[in-house]
Amino acid sequence: MRTSVIRRFGSLIIDSFVLLLLSLPFIPIFVKITTDFEYSGLFIKRGSFIIEQTPFFEAYQSYLIKLIGWPLVFSLVTIILYYILLPMYWDGYTVGRKLCGIKVKSQDKEKLKFGQMFLREVVFKRLWWSVTLGVGMAIDFFMVVLRDDKQTIRDIITNTEVIENHGESVKKEYLDY
Repeated sequence: MRTSVIRRFGSLIIDSFVLLLLSLPFIPIFVKITTDFEYSGLFIKRGSFIIEQTPFFEAYQSYLIKLIGWPLVFSLVTIILYYILLPMYWDGYTVGRKLCGIKVKSQDKEKLKFGQMFLREVVFKRLWWSVTLGVGMAIDFFMVVLRDDKQTIRDIITNTEVIENHGESVKKEYLDY
């Protein structure tokens, strides 16, 4: 049966909400990392900064690593665990996909592979949507709406498809009417 845009978008919203809830306990850790550095280091102790003769860019580089690096590492680990490993071991489901009645499967009838899911979820979803400033998301939306097989660019490149729970392939279903 056709996998609608509404189901795909619904699963994206639910998965985002689940990840937000899972990341809430870590927010105080990131706040502590960034504020401890800010108040004890570069910005308050300017005299010791000069006395220690630490190069200016190294101090800011350390600040940027703490400010951006840890949340970025946390995000990447979360994406790998939730969007890549969970579907690999839970038959193509995430929590959002399960609740919306859809799952990802490989078109070659094999189990989902790490490289395949990494390309699909990180490169052709997160990076593609970010680098194109949302235009990639719009292209994916219109591909699902306008194409009979309901495949996006990441589905085509990674040889995957999004199907409904009962396992009917979108490609076979649209030929019946």
